[in-house]
Formats: sequence, C-alpha cells, structure tokens
Amino acid sequence: MNLATLLVYSSALVILSIAVAYMVYIFLKNTNIENASMFAAVAGISTPLSIIALLFLKYLQFLTGYFSLAGQVP
Repeated sequence: MNLATLLVYSSALVILSIAVAYMVYIFLKNTNIENASMFAAVAGISTPLSIIALLFLKYLQFLTGYFSLAGQVP
C-alpha cells in the first residue's frame, strides 16, 4: 500500500468518524439527553478504532491462512 491510498483511506476514515459523531450528537440532542456532546465524541472516537481493529483482524486472518498454506506439502 503506497502513501496515496493510505492518505485517501485515512481521510475517508476521519470523515466517516466525524459524520457518525455528528449523527449521534443530533440524535441525542433531539431526544434531550444530558451530555450529548460527550456521547457523540465517544462515538466519533470509537468508530475509527473499531474499523482499524476489524481490518487488523482480517489482516491477521490473512497472515495465518498464508502461513498455514505455506507449511503444506503438495
């Protein structure tokens, strides 16, 4: 993965997390919940973290599959 695709992916991740935080903030503000901004900030922070964790798990799954295939004798 070169630098340009990494930059595109990271900027898309930032835009997605801001959108999720804004949606959560608007929803909680409309339902009159206290500390709506704190909940929205937690949602905006946890969204890219969960996406990164899922991608890391898929990468680990790919690596373990690759190494298990490499050990087999045809």
